Amino acid sequence: MTQVSELINKKKIEYLRNIKTLMAVKFTFSFNFALSILVPFFMIFGKLSFSQFMVLQSYYMIILVVLEAPSGAIADHLSFKYVLFFAGILQAMAILVYLMMPIFWLLFIGETLRALSECFISGTEHAFLYGNLKALD
Repeated sequence: MTQVSELINKKKIEYLRNIKTLMAVKFTFSFNFALSILVPFFMIFGKLSFSQFMVLQSYYMIILVVLEAPSGAIADHLSFKYVLFFAGILQAMAILVYLMMPIFWLLFIGETLRALSECFISGTEHAFLYGNLKALD
């Protein structure tokens, strides 16, 4: 009986460590310095008007709202590691698209890729946290 309780305690310690690690990663990634130059980038490099910039940002937010829950479900069914890897590839593709040429529809595609990436990252984090918290119960 003591071996079972020791195993349970080890699992609980592992789940708590996972939660603390996730909190540290979230804190580190919350310092997103690239966002501080978002408006000048789109308006100067992208040659967008403020209205066009707001249309892009509205579209980005709509994608985030619509795809947040499904991305967590995808992360539950696939490996968290693979979904995060795919999100990183989408983020890299978004940056490449942003830097290609300042054309509105290319920036639109870049925003789509960036929003998908953010959804997969956020959904995976939430699914991972939920799974670890549920296992602690």
